Amino acid sequence: MQTAAMVRGLDVPPPKASIQLYKIRYDSLDVHGEPCTLSGLLILPKSAPKGLLLYYHATIRDRELAPSRYNGTNKFPETEAVAIAFATGGYAVIMPDGLGLGDGPGIHPYPDGRVNSRSGIDLIAPARIIARRRGVSIGAALFVAGYSEGGAVAMCAVQELERTRAFTPRMAAPMSGPYDLSGTTVTSLLEGKQSPEDLATKLFLLSYAAYSASKNLPDIDLKDYFAPSFATYIPYLFEKNLDDVGIAKKLLVKAVQLGAINSVDRVLTKQFRDSIRWSDTSNPILAEMMHSNCYDWAPRTKMLLPYLKGDDVVVDANTLKTIDSMRLRGVGRDQVQPFEITGRKVSHGTAITAALSAARRFFDGGFAAVIARPKVARKPGPIRLTAPHRIGR
Repeated sequence: MQTAAMVRGLDVPPPKASIQLYKIRYDSLDVHGEPCTLSGLLILPKSAPKGLLLYYHATIRDRELAPSRYNGTNKFPETEAVAIAFATGGYAVIMPDGLGLGDGPGIHPYPDGRVNSRSGIDLIAPARIIARRRGVSIGAALFVAGYSEGGAVAMCAVQELERTRAFTPRMAAPMSGPYDLSGTTVTSLLEGKQSPEDLATKLFLLSYAAYSASKNLPDIDLKDYFAPSFATYIPYLFEKNLDDVGIAKKLLVKAVQLGAINSVDRVLTKQFRDSIRWSDTSNPILAEMMHSNCYDWAPRTKMLLPYLKGDDVVVDANTLKTIDSMRLRGVGRDQVQPFEITGRKVSHGTAITAALSAARRFFDGGFAAVIARPKVARKPGPIRLTAPHRIGR
């Protein structure tokens, strides 16, 4: 997915002003609740009367792809797309790198939404202080969004903000997130025949989650989850200087050698497969995933949930189950609504364009603005992006 293609697909008004990018180092908590220093990106237009958007990025493992390390040429175009979708339209934007990414310590606790949400919440106050020092007026409103892994983290962040009342979100747009992580999401990884590309993606996600757990949780032995040779191969790959695509390709080759042609079954132990199918919470990894489930609650914040119909990475059942669960809790259409994205050639990776466009319309004009799509220029105007300035600790 190329940056130019993503930018062309953004159905939002064309940019009207240049923006400045600032790298921030700030205080937060690590995976064990101990003080640490994290990094993140602050995107400031000349003025941001509409407020501040807290945005959580999708799954990455490579520290160099973190938002604060954006330099205009990164291979991970999400940062630029978010800047164009929101910062050029009157919103200031903060994008936390997350624990174990950017300058953050340790191994990223993937996909722990509860732990990862803190990295964004703790960036809100420092970002507002820096904006004031730079003479940029930010409106009082707070918006929360995120895509894929970041969609579930955004949902967890809204829950935490409503619980603590530290800040009050005006609107939120979690997008294509694994909200039912321990059930719908992980079960879908075992289902159906998969193309080589899909198999590589699922092997990467499963391996990333297990590797992260082995580094952040006690007493995790990867041989309890994967075939012995695959279990020893995972840390070997994840600790080499490889990009995420390179890791996924090598995992696929290894899986095929073990007989996994169109399913992950051959690389997983029977014990782990059974634990997934029976939602066995005595399994420590599944128990941790259950702790991050965020679909069954009643938000007070108005929320749009964009999702891709037929998504084969984060299945659409995550969003549909979330909507059903919230309706049973009395949450009406005036409070939470889904937004379906369709298209034969649209994938989980490319659907982010339509999701960002829907989120922008929602934040600008509420649910009615999403239903009645305005006619806007599809080709963005000139925009000046700078490499991040370093600010903070």
